[in-house]
Amino acid sequence: MLIGVAVMLIIMGTEFVPGGKSKKKHSDAESPSIGDYESILEDKLTDLLASVSGAGRTKVMVTLDRTEEYVYIYDESKEEEIKGDGGTAKSSTKTSYIIIEDGKSSGESGLKSVIIMPKVKGVAVVCEGGDIPSVKQQINEIVTSVFDIPSTKVSIAKMKQK
Repeated sequence: MLIGVAVMLIIMGTEFVPGGKSKKKHSDAESPSIGDYESILEDKLTDLLASVSGAGRTKVMVTLDRTEEYVYIYDESKEEEIKGDGGTAKSSTKTSYIIIEDGKSSGESGLKSVIIMPKVKGVAVVCEGGDIPSVKQQINEIVTSVFDIPSTKVSIAKMKQK
């Protein structure tokens, strides 16, 4: 039982150690910008493609189709009015968004329920093995399957020699 308590204390202690793997919730201020999002995608794809046999040094550029999109929480109320015998029926819907105060700038903003990140529009890859047909095919298959884009949106070229 003491061992179990000791293990739990160690696990809980890692939540407070800098650099520890804690499950940290990000606020709006900490969410990545579009530039950061692009960079993250490019870095991950560069690492992945550089591991392809024959690819060699690799550079990647990713383009996105739009900026992020926010879905806000709202309250919807419906009103129905029916008038007498064979009269007219009238209904209306009222939508009101949930507003929160921003403590930093003393402003107000809508409460976000979801942030939809943009989709990849196209990818350019420059690598040392970009002139080898089998390497180009492997890179093309990886990029098209990872981002679910057609092969016409992927460009692969050979890196110039130093």
